[in-house]
Amino acid sequence: MNLAKFATLYNAGAVKRYHTMRVHEHQSLAAHSWGIAMILAAICDEPPSGELLLAALTHDLAEIETGDVPAPMKWNDQDLSDSLYDAGTKFDREHGIVFDLSDQEYQLLQWADTFELILFCAAEINMGNKAIVSTYNRGKIRLKSYGFPNHNAEDLFYTLLKERL
Repeated sequence: MNLAKFATLYNAGAVKRYHTMRVHEHQSLAAHSWGIAMILAAICDEPPSGELLLAALTHDLAEIETGDVPAPMKWNDQDLSDSLYDAGTKFDREHGIVFDLSDQEYQLLQWADTFELILFCAAEINMGNKAIVSTYNRGKIRLKSYGFPNHNAEDLFYTLLKERL
């Protein structure tokens, strides 16, 4: 990887999430991605593959170009969601961050990504942020639609949410 591509990928970690909402503590893309990797480490029966962890750490880096479009907007507009997916896929290919995940690994990644959103929202709610409750509730509905990928995910879900709320 050349230095320009590295700099782009490295700097993408600073992209702000939840920039359209009032939040007590802003979250960077780097913090979000780290959270997903930690969730994966907690729910996988065996240590997650290097490919899965790299996918977790890089899955949103295209947001350095697209910005972080709020999840509720993507959930409400399939055309927008598809366009962002296409832009992300192109960015990932151009920057050499495409990983060969099994269907199960992809399911784990999606589940962990949504669960990390829920955990962030729960922390905000705990600090009195009522504006983020609708995103939290929509995230829980989305997570439920995925089902629990394994018993570890279900245990983590109930344990952490009980602690946070």
